[in-house]
Parts: sequence; C-alpha cells; structure tokens
Amino acid sequence: MLREVHARNFLLFKDVSVAFHSGFNVITGETGAGKSMFVRLLRSLFGDYKAKEMIGPFEEGFWIEAVFDNDPEIVQVLLQSDIPVDDPMIIKIAGTADRFTARINGSVVSSKILKEFLPKTFEIHSQNAFQKLRTDSFHIEMVDHYAGSKLTSVFKEYSKHYKKYNELKALQRELPGNSAEMLRTLDFLNFQIQEIEEAALKKSEDVEVSNELKALSNYDYIRNKLSSVLAILDDSPEIPSVIDRIGDICGNLEDISDIEDTVENWLQTAMTAQDTLSDLSREVYSYLDSFEFDEERMVELDERMKVIESMKRKYGPELDDVFNNLEKFIQQKESIESKMERAETLDEEIAATVNILDKLDDQLFKIREESAAAIEKEVMEELEDLKMEKVRIAHESHQASDFQSMGRTFLHFTASTNPGAPFLPISKIASGGEMSRIFLAMEMVIQRVMDIPSVVFDEIDSGVGARLGDLIGKKISILSENGVQTFVITHLPQVAAFAQRHFKVGKLQEEEHTVSTIEVLDGSLRESELREMYGESLENI
Repeated sequence: MLREVHARNFLLFKDVSVAFHSGFNVITGETGAGKSMFVRLLRSLFGDYKAKEMIGPFEEGFWIEAVFDNDPEIVQVLLQSDIPVDDPMIIKIAGTADRFTARINGSVVSSKILKEFLPKTFEIHSQNAFQKLRTDSFHIEMVDHYAGSKLTSVFKEYSKHYKKYNELKALQRELPGNSAEMLRTLDFLNFQIQEIEEAALKKSEDVEVSNELKALSNYDYIRNKLSSVLAILDDSPEIPSVIDRIGDICGNLEDISDIEDTVENWLQTAMTAQDTLSDLSREVYSYLDSFEFDEERMVELDERMKVIESMKRKYGPELDDVFNNLEKFIQQKESIESKMERAETLDEEIAATVNILDKLDDQLFKIREESAAAIEKEVMEELEDLKMEKVRIAHESHQASDFQSMGRTFLHFTASTNPGAPFLPISKIASGGEMSRIFLAMEMVIQRVMDIPSVVFDEIDSGVGARLGDLIGKKISILSENGVQTFVITHLPQVAAFAQRHFKVGKLQEEEHTVSTIEVLDGSLRESELREMYGESLENI
C-alpha cells in the first residue's frame, strides 16, 4: 500500500506532499489541470520515465520520494535483489538532465529493478484501458490471473517441454532439407581431409624445404665462397692466416699488459676474436665436409615443394592456414555426422514432445475453461448491478497454428447484449460505454483473486454516463472495502462522492511559471468541488 508521495520539480509539480488513504482515494480537477501527471508520477516510481522529460521548470533537477507498506512478496524481491529490508519501504528518485539515481531503502538500484516492483505493488489502468478487451491475449491474462495456483504446476511442466520443443525445432531447421545434400557435403569434406592428411605436412616444412632446395641449387657457388673463407681464416701460401695474425696481436698485447693496465681489456677482446674465428673455421670445415651435391635429393625436394605449394594454394594461403582448415573440416564433418545420427531420431523426439504438449495444453485449457465459466457467472452478476442485466457472457476457443509460450488452445470472451442475439466477440458488439462497464465488471471479479495491494483507475468511467456514476462508485468502494487500495481519477461527481479521501489537482500562476498543485479536500471544500463537478446545487442531487 502506498502511504505517501513527495515530489519536487516533477513536471509542473513544484513541491507537493500527499498522504493517501488505505481505501478509496479519488483525484479530481478540471481538464488540463494535471491529473494525468499524477499517474506519470506513480509510474516514474517504478522506472517508467526518461529523466529529461520529468524535470520541471523550477530548478535543474527533480526529486521523488514514496513510502510503501511492506508485504511478504515485496520483502522477497528485496532479499533477492540484495536490498535492505525496511518497514516501511522507501523509494527515492532524483535526476538532472545529465544523470539520475534511484534508491530503495537507501540502496542504489537500476530502473530494471524498480520495474520489478510495479506488478507487486500497483496495477495501473490508464485511460481507455477497456480497449484491452479487444485483444484475445488480455482475455487469457484475466483467466490466468483468476486461475492462479491451479495453473502453476501444469504450466511449469508445459514450459519445460515447450523449451525442449523449441530446441528440437531449431535443430531441425539447422539440418539440410534432404539427406542427399548432407551426404554430398560429407563426401567433399572427407576428400579435403584425406588430401591434406595424405600430404603429411609438418609445421614450417615449407620454409625448411625451400632453404634446403635453395642450398642444393647453389651448390658450387656456396662451396667456392666457403672455401675462400677457410683460405682466409687458415694457413694459405698466398695469404697469411687471419687466426695467426690475431695470435700475433694477442702476443704483442700480452707483452705490454703488465706495463699498461688498459691493454688488458684489449687483450681479452683480441683473444675472444681469436676463439670466435677458430670456432667459425671448425664449423665451416664441418659443413663443407658433409655438404655434398645429391641430385636425387634435389629432385625429391622439388617434388615435395610442389605438394606443399599445391596444399597452400587450395587451403592456404599460408601453411598454418592449411592446418587450421584441416581442423575446421574435421569439426564440420563431426558436426554433420552427429546431426545425421540425431536426424534419425529427431522426428520421433519431436512427435513424442508434441504428444506431451498436447496433453498439457488440454489440461491448461480445461483449467482455463473452468476459470472462464466462473468469471462469466460473476461478471454477469456484476453487470446486473451496472444495469446490463440482459447481457450474457460466454467464451469461444481457438487454436494457434503451433505451440506458444502460454499454450496452443486459447479462449476469448463473447457477449450477447440482448435475449436471442448471437454471441459475438466483445470487440464487435460492444459500444464504448458497454465496454467500460464490462471491463469494470471483469476488474471487480479479477481483483478478488489478485494479490495486488493498490489499483489505479485513470478515468475508468470514460464513455459512461452520469446515470451509472453511483453504481461505478459503489463497485469501487466495495473493492476498497475488500482490502484493495484504490486511486480513481474521474470527472463524475457520483464516483468521487464515494471516496474516503478526496484530492483535487489544480493550477496557479507563480510569476512566469504555471504550477500544478494537489490538495486534500474536506468538509465544505469537498462539497464545493462536488457541486462544481455536478454543475448544480447539491440540494438537487
């Protein structure tokens, strides 16, 4: 239940504080005074707002605070969201053009969490809400609300198999239209995998083969160059040995190292160079000793390079790409083989799941039919009070082309407005006024079984004449007496007269700004408002 609302700079509300009654609250005022802003104020408490659109003209930001009584369902949501549990629960929203912040019991929350509280605390019926009666989905929603826990276990089981059904259908859509296409794809993948595997490629093999082939192709050139290197490094009749000459350098430096300390570093450098060149000489000797021209090996390498290049052209461009594609082909092959195996049993699985869903859908529809029959009986009783005693309410069934999240077999309400008249969908036979009364009658029935502490009726009497105002007021009064806090925005004084707390929304001018106000009307002030709504003296009411 909503206890209080405080708002500052929210639209045209400069600064308002309102304490509500636990029963029947009515909000009246002239057209354009700001009654719809009151509904927007309530919606904004549950994340339904855009901060920039909420800011009024009086300062840079807006601020809203609301105080609610707790109940077990709200406490459960608070605990699940790691929000402190306080009694009462306090929701605060503050925003500027750049940012906004929402808090519940002092804990910062997202607008998503705020929205989770709306169905737990409020049901808001905006203007012309009765138009929902024109949609079959709303009829099912009403019936399911009325059925309540009777549907829970069956619907839970239905949802489980419906999920499986969707998964099986998705898998079926992934399969090709016929097995011949699958087999062709599988044959091609097998060919590609076999071709790559038979090539017996190795990592970086293209680089190694290319280097060896290049060396054999330049055998004479490489051998002559390396022989010249050895002639320079080692003894030669024509050229003094480089290693011996560096040995002479080391000897000369060693002779003076005891005299000049700096020479010691140079000596070490020269000795290192001598060792390095000696190692180089041995390695070149060893290489030349094993480096022989092998024509058969050259032909073998040339053929191997052709195989490698062929694989790179087909599955590359690089050798690593060939290995990656091989892995991809294997995965695709395994996936198709798995699907082919699954396809053999898929139709049977789908048929078995459809059979289960059909049975569960029958159970759901049976419960819905029982609930619809009960609703029809109670609604007709309510309609008698609303001077529509000739109207008869019934229902018809219809089936969707495939299973849906809420079932497959549904129903919608029909009505016969006069004795002997055929039953037709409500949307085709009811005028605006009739729709309003039928909707109100259904709301009265549904609210008896719904555990929602507060309901907002935004001009529920739209399309209804003054004659029925008393009846509508009585119905809403009964609803509030049964423990449902009600907020009614109305133009009918007959409805407003039943309220336990009367609020009037008005406007006044403060300098260059128009300001909307909300004030509680008691005693003579309330009588005056009702008199103005009637447009005549209360003595003539």
